[in-house]
Amino acid sequence: MTRHRQQAYDGELPGCAEDEAGTVLGTRLPQAESELGASRGPARRGDSGSASVLVLSLALALSVLAALLTVLGAVAVARHRATAGADLAALAAAGRVLEGSATACGRAEELARAQDSRLVGCELTGDVVEVVVEVRPPGWLGRFGTARGRARAGPADPPPG
Repeated sequence: MTRHRQQAYDGELPGCAEDEAGTVLGTRLPQAESELGASRGPARRGDSGSASVLVLSLALALSVLAALLTVLGAVAVARHRATAGADLAALAAAGRVLEGSATACGRAEELARAQDSRLVGCELTGDVVEVVVEVRPPGWLGRFGTARGRARAGPADPPPG
């Protein structure tokens, strides 16, 4: 059984009285900061600031991910622009098929330039026009290559009959 030494009440709050040795209810209070640290065990100074490093690392990883998604988005937009430009150029050329290959492909090139793209190929086979269009992605991504779009246009097959 643990015995506690009782302290005399001297007008202070109960349980807060201490004798000259710093003992309260049989427990000696630490007198200095060095005793305080020593009573808790070894100090863990190596972990100080580790949360800041973790948060900064996470912020850097999220920034890299956002930049990567932005680049992929720009490449996808260039690809869609190339496909849409090829569709429009093929339809424009198909509308001029009866005027000849030079006129049809000239109209396709005109519309490709209006779409900020470049006509790479234009082939007229009978009434069907096939065009290939390139679009360079914006900024520094354009150094890595172009996006290509290919489209065919011509008269619809007559209904069976």
